[in-house]
Amino acid sequence: MPTPPDMKSTPDDKPKKKPEASSKPAKKKAKPKVKTKPGANINPG
Repeated sequence: MPTPPDMKSTPDDKPKKKPEASSKPAKKKAKPKVKTKPGANINPG
């Protein structure tokens, strides 16, 4: 029972959201990079 309220009170949830936003824009940049570089598609292929 003290676990659910503890998770909400944990400040770890707040800092976790901050790094997530950085990961989101980084993924968007990687997507266009692969489209511009046709060779990258063959590498992972």
